[in-house]
Amino acid sequence: YYDGASSAASADLARKWHLCDVLGMGKPDRPEGASAADIEGWTSVQIDHFLLSLLEYRGGSHPLALSVVASLEELYGLSKYKNSEIRCKWLQLRLGAGDKEAFEPTKEMLMSMGRMKFLRPLYRSLKMCKGGGKEFAKETFATARGRYHPIAEKMVAADLSA
Repeated sequence: YYDGASSAASADLARKWHLCDVLGMGKPDRPEGASAADIEGWTSVQIDHFLLSLLEYRGGSHPLALSVVASLEELYGLSKYKNSEIRCKWLQLRLGAGDKEAFEPTKEMLMSMGRMKFLRPLYRSLKMCKGGGKEFAKETFATARGRYHPIAEKMVAADLSA
């Protein structure tokens, strides 16, 4: 069951994480008092909303610091989720932080998915990731493009060439 209180709780947690690292410096690397209990008992919808809210707070131009992403993983184990919505948003946050360890899981998702709602954000995030993300995105696309619908293939090709 998902209601206004559930939505508020996930948005509040996202705001706490955003505010602990507004400048993307990673100091501190987590909100005061943060623990695994923060998301205990949450549904996948609440976790997805938390990640979506955090992505919206960051606005793409101010990624979280890598140390903050590491803390999120340590406390919440977000990489264990198989839900595509959660995986996509979590990978976007990781790539935004410059987490090169996210390259292979991103490639795995891009090779197994065909929906533009996942492809385009992941390729864009990969392209922007420092430390070889753009090259990795182009290599992955060269391998995967034949699996995609022609419209998705065209859109991703345009995203990567821009």
